Amino acid sequence: MTCYVCRIDEDNSLLYGPIYTKDNIKCHYYCLLFGDRYVQRGEDHEGILGFLVSDIKHGAALKTKALCTFCKKPRAATKCAFKNCYKKFHFICGLKNGCLYQFDEMLAFCNAHTGLEKTAPPEYSSENTCVICSEVLGPYSPLDRIQAHCQLIAWMHTDCVRRFALNAGYGFKCLLCRKTDFRSIVQKKGVFVPQRETEWIISQCEGGSQDPSSAPLLCGAKVCRFPGGRKFLLNTTIGETCHSCNRSVHPECVRYSGVQKDDKFICFDCHDEDIEIIEPVEVEEKNQDIVMTDGAPLKKYLGDVYAGRKNYVADELLPNFYGPRCADAGKFRLNYFFNSH
Repeated sequence: MTCYVCRIDEDNSLLYGPIYTKDNIKCHYYCLLFGDRYVQRGEDHEGILGFLVSDIKHGAALKTKALCTFCKKPRAATKCAFKNCYKKFHFICGLKNGCLYQFDEMLAFCNAHTGLEKTAPPEYSSENTCVICSEVLGPYSPLDRIQAHCQLIAWMHTDCVRRFALNAGYGFKCLLCRKTDFRSIVQKKGVFVPQRETEWIISQCEGGSQDPSSAPLLCGAKVCRFPGGRKFLLNTTIGETCHSCNRSVHPECVRYSGVQKDDKFICFDCHDEDIEIIEPVEVEEKNQDIVMTDGAPLKKYLGDVYAGRKNYVADELLPNFYGPRCADAGKFRLNYFFNSH
């Protein structure tokens, strides 16, 4: 069964997005995202992630005679966003022929208008290794290589970044400096970063695990207010996830665990404005030697504190509480108790 949008029978979720089926309509997700006449009017749970079946059929009918610039076949749903460029192409054909897809603003550019330099920058070396897979980078290609924004000599294969982004979701950030600014950079270079939780978190919340030995997902609040405890049970809703450290909390714990900053949830531990710098306190070392105080063994520094305190217990009363062998120790303990209160 071929894709209803592009009519191409190919499956590669890394490059073309997952294939979704609804009411006998099968579509590549990225074909819908970059389709010129495909609108997303529904909620995420409606149709195919918000693309209603009626809208998909209507969009396909409008593109019946649109010929692809590369394969010359109809139903070319993607249009170059460059001004005065009227090239149309299938998403898959464009990807195979050097077109650029920007996932931040959902814009597509044909191979003549990507705006990318075809020559390698001076920082690039084909003998260096990819930051993610540690394999040799090889010959330079502007669409197949991504430069780290914090260290110009660090490069990655675009496909490696794609795999990392699909698994990371909200937790996607630069592997070197841990900054989330890297998200917008890779989206402009054709990398899709899903708006969902990190893959292993989803797996654990569904009762699975990224590793059989890994611990269950726990609420990261300092004081968890969820009646069922810290553990996220099956079908338990995640309230918020810290944009910085990826710590998740229950909905009941959100208001006590962090703040909303620039439409992003930041836990108190990661919120710079809430960090209190505590100066180290010099503590005087106490004398731990054992001395005899009123016949009872006591550490020297406690004996100094006790010295000079009032004697509340009369010797004649001690036999009523203690035997003759422990009278001295009993007298001390009672006096220490009374002086303390």
